[in-house]
Amino acid sequence: MQSLDCQVKLLDELPANSADLLGIFNSIDHVDDPVAVLRRSLEIAPNVVVGGHEPSRAKYQHAYALDAETLRRLGKKYSFTVTDLVGHIDDWPRLEYLVLLNRA
Repeated sequence: MQSLDCQVKLLDELPANSADLLGIFNSIDHVDDPVAVLRRSLEIAPNVVVGGHEPSRAKYQHAYALDAETLRRLGKKYSFTVTDLVGHIDDWPRLEYLVLLNRA
C-alpha cells in the first residue's frame, strides 16, 4: 500500500513542480487576481482541480463572478487547458462545479 502525502499550504510556500495535483475549492472567486493564482497553481502541479459555487447563489462577497465556463474561456486566453468539466453537482451542497485544469 502506498501513502498519499496531502498538505495544506500557501501557494507561495510550494516550489514549482512539487505536486502532481493541486485543489482550489470555493476560493478562486474571492482573490484579487484569479489568473495569477491559476498560473501559479499550474507551476506547482500539472493538474489543478477548481471547485466552487455559481456566483448567483453565493452568499459571500466575490471579487469575480467565476463559473466553469468562465474558467474554460480563461484557459483559452491564458494557455491552460480545461480537460474536464462537471457542472451542478447535486451531491455536494457546497460545490456546484468542478473543473480539471492542465498545463497547455
